[in-house]
Amino acid sequence: MNPRSRGQGAFEYVLLMGGILFIATVAFFILRGTSSKQSNQVEFAQCKSQLIAAGACYYANGTWKTDVTTPLDVNSYGISADCTNDAGGGLSGTPWDVIGTNDQFYCGTSAPQ
Repeated sequence: MNPRSRGQGAFEYVLLMGGILFIATVAFFILRGTSSKQSNQVEFAQCKSQLIAAGACYYANGTWKTDVTTPLDVNSYGISADCTNDAGGGLSGTPWDVIGTNDQFYCGTSAPQ
């Protein structure tokens, strides 16, 4: 057997393995990004449902309190502190988020839908 053809076969094998590894890596990062987005959406939905259930955000007639500017304590209203965590919590960046603390939230300028 020609030594040159053995070397060429080994090189082709290395290229094939490199291609497979590259494709697997790209697929991993694509799938990881998708599951992260879905996880964030689930967390947001859970936090929003907790906020909807918070009685402090409603008047006696059932309408949403849009003028509440005083932060409310999460422990008093059954809202997870993770929902208001400014380091990426479920309500972070929304009208119901409170800057600077994990233990408080606002009712917000609009009712969550």
